[in-house]
Amino acid sequence: MIVPVMKKEVHLRLIKRLFTAWFLAAVIGLVAVASIEYKNLTRSLLVSAVKESSAFALLLNSYQEKPEEDHLIELKKMAGSALEQTSFILVNLLSTNKEPLINLSLSSADAANKAFDAKGMTLIPGKHADGGWIIANKRIYNKVAIPFFDSSEDLSGYLTGIYLVSLKDTQMIIKRFMLSFIICIVAISLCALLCYLGFLFMNNHLIRSVGELNRTNVFLIRKLGTALAKSNSQEQDHSPRVLLYAMKLAEKVKLPNEQKRTLIHGVFLHDIGMLPISPATLHKEEELEKEELKQVDQHPKEGAALIRKFRWLRSAENVVRFHHEKYDGTGYPDGVKHEKIPMVARIFSIADTFDALTSQRPYRDPLPLEESLAILEQETGLQFDPVLLSAFLSIAPHLHETIASRTPKELDKEVDKLLKKYLRYK
Repeated sequence: MIVPVMKKEVHLRLIKRLFTAWFLAAVIGLVAVASIEYKNLTRSLLVSAVKESSAFALLLNSYQEKPEEDHLIELKKMAGSALEQTSFILVNLLSTNKEPLINLSLSSADAANKAFDAKGMTLIPGKHADGGWIIANKRIYNKVAIPFFDSSEDLSGYLTGIYLVSLKDTQMIIKRFMLSFIICIVAISLCALLCYLGFLFMNNHLIRSVGELNRTNVFLIRKLGTALAKSNSQEQDHSPRVLLYAMKLAEKVKLPNEQKRTLIHGVFLHDIGMLPISPATLHKEEELEKEELKQVDQHPKEGAALIRKFRWLRSAENVVRFHHEKYDGTGYPDGVKHEKIPMVARIFSIADTFDALTSQRPYRDPLPLEESLAILEQETGLQFDPVLLSAFLSIAPHLHETIASRTPKELDKEVDKLLKKYLRYK
């Protein structure tokens, strides 16, 4: 199977969506891994503490068999020896009534105790071992409450204390956490990569069909624009020139690419609302009657309503509906003004008027460049956006020199370049 060739923009859009999905999955995955590892660590630390507490369990069982003061003093010495041999840094041995019998601690226990108190962590001895851990001074401390039972499964007492995890075990725990996180990220990344490759291969035919459909749509829009220009007694090169003028102005003011695509569609389709109007009305030499004039004035609204029915044409609506509005609000059909007129329509208005002034018309010859620019300047703030017009006037002489005299074939080549760049037309 041949891998379909997609434009950079399509790749980037797909990658952005996959990255968003990857990021969300990574966050959820890491939270899940952290939660699981936290529970596993809590369980494993408690098991280790219970295992090491067996030495103290023997002492409590011994005391239950001989609860005498002298025996307790002897057991305290034994408990001190056991404390040094285990990982406990603090041990409290309690009777079955939870009365303190033996209290032992190392110097490092004070800091750990304060850390647990700061966290508000308290444990009440019960029938089952319980514990909670914290990280302080780059070490892991586990606070536990462990019940002890004798050989007859009768309660013999409790141990509460703090268990210090060894450096070796701490390093192993950190490595386990990191390994779990890495495995999670790698697994999610592989899934995203497979989804990306799967999209390319599984949608091979669809991608090619979409590309063909895109080329067809662009072809139809261009032909429709040419047909509309002819029906309105305009030369067929009017739309290509207006497009080139408008796009150069759009690039000058750094219009976003999405709006540039809207502008391209709008240039070709701006007069699509003229289609329902009789050719006799459009080509009428004498003054239009009131009803005919009303019909012509409504063509922006009619055109906008027409293209709104088709998703692939809908982006041109801002030009189609507003291309006869004026900056001061005296235009039609809605009489909106200033920034309420979409920028693409304001750009189109300047380009369209400039080409109308400088090109051949059935009723007059092209006006000289200087006269055309003077007419545009007279309408600054009235018909045209002053800022956009100022930007256009700075590039108009060069544009007129390089575009106005071009042949239809040369104009088509320039238009093709624009379409390839902004519509991904190929």
